[in-house]
Amino acid sequence: FYDRQKQLKAAAMTLACPSQSVGGPVLSADFWHDARTLIQQRHGQDVCILGFCAPAGDQAPNLLVRKRSEARMDRLRGLTRTEELGRRIANAFDDVASVIAGDIRTDVPLVHRVERFDLPGLEVDDAQYAHAKAMCDALDAKAEMVGPDWWNRHFFGYVVDRYEAQQQADPRYTVEMHVLRIGDVAVATNPFELYVDYGMQIQARSPAEQTVLIQLAAPLDFAYYVPTPRAVAAGGYSAEVTHNLVGPEGGQVLVDRTVAAIAALWPDAQ
Repeated sequence: FYDRQKQLKAAAMTLACPSQSVGGPVLSADFWHDARTLIQQRHGQDVCILGFCAPAGDQAPNLLVRKRSEARMDRLRGLTRTEELGRRIANAFDDVASVIAGDIRTDVPLVHRVERFDLPGLEVDDAQYAHAKAMCDALDAKAEMVGPDWWNRHFFGYVVDRYEAQQQADPRYTVEMHVLRIGDVAVATNPFELYVDYGMQIQARSPAEQTVLIQLAAPLDFAYYVPTPRAVAAGGYSAEVTHNLVGPEGGQVLVDRTVAAIAALWPDAQ
């Protein structure tokens, strides 16, 4: 975004990666602070950088491989991990900033569409309910819950509540989705920690020239993860019933609804 003198004022950037390198009980902008600092040093102190998280339910900035070699490069550069990630983001910004500046447009379509719809919820089976109930009973029997006990009681208790609720009605999850057209760019939100595969499907099928996706965008309700079938089969933290209100079936419906909403803003492309 530029002012009337064609000076850079702001930019929106999305990464398929949550900003959680720092960790711990601290308030921090994480690597976005370092990215903003470098971009402002290079392009002006008043440049505003909006950093968004694209679908990245199965992504994290924490290293799982090449830990020693990456740590060596950080030492050689004299950078912390967040500073290194900020450097990479700022370099990517620099790579396109001059190109974008040659295509400034002053008259573009601006449309905002809001849709609310239900996704099929993930059913809790009998075995999952029995396990969650047993965990709740064991935690409730403790004289005092400490540390992760409160965390576990919340998640397992929610599984019990969901199982009991689905005896009366099929589980559903209501989504509020925002879709914008800004020129030839589509922006679409979802409230989940959505696995990368779903985001790639939306981008591949979108009629927009560029499609920007933003996850974890909801008024107040945290919607947890939406894993892929492969993730559910493999198991693990983000693919377990304690952290999924919507499963792969609902994830595919979300993809289809998002693509349809974007397509409605590009009628000439149909």
